[in-house]
Amino acid sequence: MPKEDDATEPLPSLSDALKALIIVQRFVEHQEDATADDIALLHRIERKFNLRASKACKQSTLDRWITGARGSSDSALSASVCAIIRYCDTNRL
Repeated sequence: MPKEDDATEPLPSLSDALKALIIVQRFVEHQEDATADDIALLHRIERKFNLRASKACKQSTLDRWITGARGSSDSALSASVCAIIRYCDTNRL
């Protein structure tokens, strides 16, 4: 099997990965041959992603507070961090 060149395609963001995982969860949950272990594994991965998003949100907020950028616009932050912060705010993480 040939080795793939990781440089050709950028890694998906955490936000994109979480969205894709939720789609996979919905798909698997409606399959006749899905097992409880399959579903539990997907939920464990979702919790891990949510924890990572929560930590990133808290760190970004702390970084902005420390640097005095509390009033800066979202455009000053990377798009992925902004998406995670909005996700955290929406889900009260």
